[in-house]
Amino acid sequence: MEINDIKKEYTKKINGRFKKNKNIILDSFIEFYGEEYRSIITDRLNDISFLYYINDFTIFYLVDNLKNENNDKFKNIFFSIPYIVYLIKNGLYKKDITQNNFYELGINKIVGSSDDELLNDKELLKYSIAIALREDNESPYEVNIPIDGDIKRIIALPIFSVDDEDLFHEINHAICSEFVMKNGESIIKCGLNYSNDEKKYVTEIINDITSLEIYNIFKSKCSNVIYDDNIMSDVFTDPYKNYQNLIKEFYELNKDRIKASIIDDSAFQIKKDELKTLSKLIQYQINKI
Repeated sequence: MEINDIKKEYTKKINGRFKKNKNIILDSFIEFYGEEYRSIITDRLNDISFLYYINDFTIFYLVDNLKNENNDKFKNIFFSIPYIVYLIKNGLYKKDITQNNFYELGINKIVGSSDDELLNDKELLKYSIAIALREDNESPYEVNIPIDGDIKRIIALPIFSVDDEDLFHEINHAICSEFVMKNGESIIKCGLNYSNDEKKYVTEIINDITSLEIYNIFKSKCSNVIYDDNIMSDVFTDPYKNYQNLIKEFYELNKDRIKASIIDDSAFQIKKDELKTLSKLIQYQINKI
C-alpha cells in the first residue's frame, strides 16, 4: 500500500467514525449543558476541523516496540508500518525543524484532516504544519484561529496517542470557545479562561471534569468507540487529573454556575476572586513537585 493510501485509509476511518457518532456526541453535550444551549453547541460542533498527525515520540516508541508482533496492543496499527519506515528512511524523523525543511516535515507528519481547507488553503496549511510540528506535540491540542471576525476551531490529534476521553476533552474546549469583548478589545474566551490571563490550570482541570461527565453520558447512550488504537496510554498521562481533588468541592457546589460560565460568556457567573484563589492553590501544589 502506498504512503498516501495509508494516510487516506486512516483519515477515512476516523472521519467515518466521528460522522457516525456525531449526533450522539451532540446530544451528550446538550444533555450536560442544557437544552437552552442547543444552538450554540450545534454551531460550534459543526465548526470543528480535525487535523491528524504523527509525532516523533510515537515513531520512536513504535520502532522500539513493533518487533513484538504478537502484542495485541499493536494489532490495530500494523497497517502503518510502511508509513513509519518511510519517515525514517527519508530522514523525516528526529530532525531539527528549520525554515528550509518546515514544509517538507509538516506535510509528511500530517496524516489527514476532516476539513480539506486545512490542507488546501495556503494560510491554513501553514497553521496546520505549525500545529503538527509544535514543541509539545505529543498531546492532543485545540487551537482557535481568528479569521475574518470568526473562530476557526481546530483539534489536532496525534495518531496512536489519543483515545475517546482525549477527544471529548478537546471538543469541550472547542465548544466552550468564543469571541468576547473585554476592555474594548476582541479576544477569545475558552471556558473560564480569557486570552492572556492566568487561569489556565483552573480551566484545564474543570475541562477535564466536565468533559469526562459528558463522555460518560455518551457511553451511556452507546458502546461505540471512535479511537481504538491508542498505544501510548501507559506512556502519556493527563497532568491535570492529579489536581482534580483540589477543586472538586468547589465544582460540585457551583456546578450550574460553572457550566453556564464556560459555555456562554453572557452567562458568566464565576467571580475573579474565586478563580484567583483556585489558581493560587493549584499553582502552589504544582510548585511543590
